[in-house]
Amino acid sequence: MTYTAATMSQAIGQTVSVRFDGFQVAMRVLDAKQSYGVPRVQVTPVSGTGTAWIDLTRCSRPEQPSGSKQVAQ
Repeated sequence: MTYTAATMSQAIGQTVSVRFDGFQVAMRVLDAKQSYGVPRVQVTPVSGTGTAWIDLTRCSRPEQPSGSKQVAQ
């Protein structure tokens, strides 16, 4: 998939599930960019502190309860 600034900017502010050492952690996307052709997002935990730039491939959309709105990624 080709990621453009317009499509990647839709992820900013969304909550995603991030794989981390065998855990799935809920994180909020703060920013997005391409680095050497690799899409990356800056995330912060929903509950906790800190930020990190990670590859977009580590992110997935969290399970949505039925009837709720699906987020863009």
